[in-house]
Amino acid sequence: MIRDSFPEEIQDLASIFVELQRKRHQADHVPRYRLTRSEVLTEIEASEMAIKKLRRAREQRWVKQPPA
Repeated sequence: MIRDSFPEEIQDLASIFVELQRKRHQADHVPRYRLTRSEVLTEIEASEMAIKKLRRAREQRWVKQPPA
């Protein structure tokens, strides 16, 4: 499966993006769709955590290790 070939950090961020996109679509097209402030803050926190995790992974993979 193609998904399995991507690092976990990319998969996590992609999953959060898809979920946020779904909720945005609902907010745009379903007049009665509402999120509480707490729900929005939880989504923001999850997004920020996924971005931080991706950045840490990128730094770990791309920082060259000093020669032994």
